[in-house]
Amino acid sequence: MTNELFGPVSAPDEHVRELAREHHLRLTKPTGALGRLEELGVWVSACQGECPPRALDDCRVIVFAGDHGIARHGVSAYPAEVSIQMHANIVAGGAGVNAIASTHGASVRSVDISLDHDVPADGAGADSKDARYRVRRASGSIDREDAMSDEEVRRALEIGIRLADEAVDEGADLLIAGDLGIGNTTISATLIGAATGSEPVVVVGRGTGIDDEGWKRKTAAVRDAMFRVRRLRNDPVEVLRRASSPDIAAMAAFLAQAAVRRTPVILDGA
Repeated sequence: MTNELFGPVSAPDEHVRELAREHHLRLTKPTGALGRLEELGVWVSACQGECPPRALDDCRVIVFAGDHGIARHGVSAYPAEVSIQMHANIVAGGAGVNAIASTHGASVRSVDISLDHDVPADGAGADSKDARYRVRRASGSIDREDAMSDEEVRRALEIGIRLADEAVDEGADLLIAGDLGIGNTTISATLIGAATGSEPVVVVGRGTGIDDEGWKRKTAAVRDAMFRVRRLRNDPVEVLRRASSPDIAAMAAFLAQAAVRRTPVILDGA
């Protein structure tokens, strides 16, 4: 399926990368004085194929919102009902991400991929009620059932691709991906554990601040979910279908399509 949905990802231009390194050597500063920022500047030049690189003037934050069936089993300090409240707050411009983005001139969009509420079939209303980007209402509890169907995972991937293309086509030159939804760190821990072959106790954190008993429940849920995909490391789409959620699958496609479009993405939360 990935070969059907995604185009090729071209490598950064090595000639331009070398020009950018030489440019830094000509500047009046000690070699490497800008640290990681210097490395990123060289990388952006290579990705854009220009030296010096174009300024990253149009930054867009895309938040992927969704609920997760696993949240019903005590893996979070908060109930699942909080997700829709958080989404509404971002849409209204009242969340922390809105304040930070505004300070830096970035726009914020929270997209309802799979929140646990009903949406009009005609997609009427604001973005929080926009059926064009909906996959389903919440996801399956991944420790005991599939997160979504074959059709739903394909739709989630197509939505992520569409969101990346829309942003880049509208002029975005820097993207930031975010995820919103109670239980989402249980999903991400499962995917990281499955991809790296790590033990659940290594990848499971405290998330929203759960206590020891909550951590044990979360670790058990991740263990059971990882067991369900233990033989699927070479089939990433099937892993997403069984053990992720529509919002996470859409975000994965968003990141992949950004690479296809040679548009840098900032990741945080690790």
